[in-house]
Amino acid sequence: MGKIKITTIFAVLLLMLLTACSNAEFEFSKQQCYFVFDNAEHNDPALTSALIAASPGTFCRIYLKGSRKFGFRTNRGLESETTMNANDAKRTCILGVYNESGIIVGYGTFGGTLYAYDAQCPNCYAETGMPRYMLTMTDGGHAKCKTCSRTYDMNNGGIVIANGRGNDKKLIRYRATYNDSGTHRVLSVNN
Repeated sequence: MGKIKITTIFAVLLLMLLTACSNAEFEFSKQQCYFVFDNAEHNDPALTSALIAASPGTFCRIYLKGSRKFGFRTNRGLESETTMNANDAKRTCILGVYNESGIIVGYGTFGGTLYAYDAQCPNCYAETGMPRYMLTMTDGGHAKCKTCSRTYDMNNGGIVIANGRGNDKKLIRYRATYNDSGTHRVLSVNN
């Protein structure tokens, strides 16, 4: 009877250890975000430029243009738009905080991580609760807020690198995957 009890306790402890919280729980936002886009169907050049893992440092803001188009703008100045197709229209699309300014995706220069950020300044949004603080991107992979003047490093997890005020929030980050199978080039972003 004692051996079974010890085995049971060991199994429970092992299970608790394997299901413990990781840093990923705090790394990604709980804000709603859901975007699935097959670029093989659209072949958008601005988005494609940000999804080349071998060419990190290019980031693309994805946003809604009206009710039937997606807009794309990179930190390198490339801008394009594409009309939603039938598959896009069937999918739920929530591009960040209140579906307001969009999301920013791209591979960072440190470690080749695919990042997906909200295009809102997280610090101004946290202070006011209003989604009116769209970030502007620079060629160097930074995002800047014109209201608070904070500058964020999109290549390095969205940390504040200029004009911080202590205890600053990093960029709002979402989970992102990109699967290029040849016939499909699917970007998925969610929380």
